[in-house]
Amino acid sequence: KFMRAPSPYPKNKINHYWRGMIAEYVAIIYLMCKGYRIVAHRYKTPVGEIDVIATKKNILIAVEVKYRHNIDDAFGAISPASQKRIINAAKWYVSKNAPPSKNRHLYDTIRMDMIAIDRFSIKHLDNAWQDNS
Repeated sequence: KFMRAPSPYPKNKINHYWRGMIAEYVAIIYLMCKGYRIVAHRYKTPVGEIDVIATKKNILIAVEVKYRHNIDDAFGAISPASQKRIINAAKWYVSKNAPPSKNRHLYDTIRMDMIAIDRFSIKHLDNAWQDNS
């Protein structure tokens, strides 16, 4: 009988990773259906990562996606430190994608949204938090 080598990662860690990836793709499809244009997925910067970057009109939206067994748990899963990390990553994105002319602004507004997903539903919270710095 064939024996598989043990994984270096705990089984539940792999499952959480794949659930998170699937939730991000579900969120992308959901946003596209609502008229958002997806600019980046899993955008990595030196200051943090943004799950999804989208635009609608002249608004840049950094979206954090959370999957939990309960929607309320998903909404409570973003700590203030995570919020700050996402804000800094969004600022990084804007600084690297600014137009050549400093007199023009690429985006009128930068917004931080959250999409919470459980097994049966998806909820989108516009402007989930703001940059207070």
